[in-house]
Amino acid sequence: MVDGGSPHPRPAPLDAELGFRMGRTHRALRDGWERQLLELGLSAPQAATLRTVVEEPGSGVRELARRTGTDPMNAKRLVDHLERAGLVRSGPDPSHRQRRGVEPTPSGEAMALRIAQLSAAWRHRLSRRLGRDDLDHLLALLSRLETVLADDAGHAERHRAPTTNDDPTGRARR
Repeated sequence: MVDGGSPHPRPAPLDAELGFRMGRTHRALRDGWERQLLELGLSAPQAATLRTVVEEPGSGVRELARRTGTDPMNAKRLVDHLERAGLVRSGPDPSHRQRRGVEPTPSGEAMALRIAQLSAAWRHRLSRRLGRDDLDHLLALLSRLETVLADDAGHAERHRAPTTNDDPTGRARR
């Protein structure tokens, strides 16, 4: 028996759990970034979407969702907000009937530049506090973690047991 008669070992403290720490760190980082964006009147997801549109003009909503790590419905709401604000415009894509391409307006390009400047200043402040090498190392580790988690998700999907929601070809029904 362990720990005063309990037959089970004590779990690690919550602070030692990677998911908990990443979630808490994400919230703190996002809150800090949102404070930086207050002067622009944009949320962090709106700023990320605008920067992505500027980096990849003509992208459709699905591509924007994939690049920004959100679902297509949320990406559509973000694009709609940016369009109402005059920062982007969308229109039919002549090469794909169901796809609407999203382009930045001149105001959107200017706003994206301001966002990039705020981002660089925010990163510089973090770099001064953490040290440039540590921040670069952290970013490299996060990139590796994303790859590992994506590989694990793909592995789990390839090896999951079929369910009654699957069609005969093995694809999941939607």
